[in-house]
Amino acid sequence: MLSGRTWQWSIRSYIMLCFSITVALLIITFFISCNELEISSNLASQQIIIDGSDEEWKGSLAYIEEGKAFFGIRNDENFLYIVLRVWERDIQIQILRYGLTVWFDKKAEKNQGFGINFPLENKKIGKIFRTAEQNNRKEISEELLEAANYRMIVFGPEQDKQRHLLALQAETFRIETKIGLGNGNLIYELKIPLKINEDTPFAIGLDTEEVISICFETPEIDLEELKEDRMKKRPNGFSDGRKPGGGMPGRGIGKGGMGGRGMKGGMSGNMPVPERLQLWVTVFLADK
Repeated sequence: MLSGRTWQWSIRSYIMLCFSITVALLIITFFISCNELEISSNLASQQIIIDGSDEEWKGSLAYIEEGKAFFGIRNDENFLYIVLRVWERDIQIQILRYGLTVWFDKKAEKNQGFGINFPLENKKIGKIFRTAEQNNRKEISEELLEAANYRMIVFGPEQDKQRHLLALQAETFRIETKIGLGNGNLIYELKIPLKINEDTPFAIGLDTEEVISICFETPEIDLEELKEDRMKKRPNGFSDGRKPGGGMPGRGIGKGGMGGRGMKGGMSGNMPVPERLQLWVTVFLADK
């Protein structure tokens, strides 16, 4: 029978072992350097349901510096699965108001030829946020999520081509997206085909590549339009003016982070301006 002291040391040793294994796995799983993230995709050994929940991703998410988001990726022979869990509210608002584009480059050269713009910029969401803030309601409502999950834009894979699709239409091409909430976190899920064929014309276009690059990007905010809106004395909140995403931004993100704290000082007064998010990830695909 173990003595009290021996039992205490056993527990301590077990905790230290678990901690060491966790740290080692994180180091192996991803490496952050010069605002870049490298991550190995896990094999999707079971069905992943795109429902705006991260329940199926527990224990397999990489932590992005400063605690602003968790990121997970898996693949099987035909599809790539992505989850992004954002808990910082400024970034949640930025994504829901101004949209998010996920770009894919099968050659891992950071080219923005094929991408999914989801959710889209939505003026309705901006008005809902302003009304909610005036009434001192800070939570993200079902109305906001319903508006965000309604439609998307598919860029490419042909050059300079884009298609506006309802979420239900996209599913016929085997593209699935969903934004949901869980314990105050904004959960973004995406399922995208790897190979282009008759059933999946909108896909990454993978051939024999084993390494790809992915970019998470929010648009650059048009400060002049924001200023004009402020001059019109709009109540608390943002305007909806922006410049479309695409291309490299003038300023990047903090090391391993997601656009600093999601906001930066801008113009005068207390009107915050969202920083642009652009996070490139190099992904090593799992063997199928």
